Amino acid sequence: MLPFRNRKYVYNYRSCTRSTWTNVSPWLEFFAGPVIGFVLRLEGETGSLYISGDTVYFNALEEIAKRFQVKATILHNGAVRFPYLSGNGLYTMDAEQLLNAIRLFKARQNLIIHHSGWTHFTEKNLHKTLETESTAKIMNPGDSAYIEWDESNY
Repeated sequence: MLPFRNRKYVYNYRSCTRSTWTNVSPWLEFFAGPVIGFVLRLEGETGSLYISGDTVYFNALEEIAKRFQVKATILHNGAVRFPYLSGNGLYTMDAEQLLNAIRLFKARQNLIIHHSGWTHFTEKNLHKTLETESTAKIMNPGDSAYIEWDESNY
């Protein structure tokens, strides 16, 4: 799918629209290829779910925030770097970029995933950076979360 194109799917008799975009700096794309993220919206719902994929904070996030009312996010973190391959370039958001994305979207729920467990995860300040961000939940393997869409609960 091309960036910001929509595709409709049917799940449990409800329609879901997926908008996709790709972005990465040209020099990182040479090493990693294009990246992808998603905005999902159930038909009849006012809000959307944004799933970042492995990406950094970039200008298209601001466009996504303008186009969609994001109620929940699933954000990849970890400050992934491959210093012997591509120097100090980031492949996923660091804690500061993550905090900027959370503040940009103003979502009610922010699930933070993909942040530890491998040597290429270099983020050291995730917990400290997010300690005052009540909408963020750092997810670990085995954790589960329910994304609540009912307006009456907010």
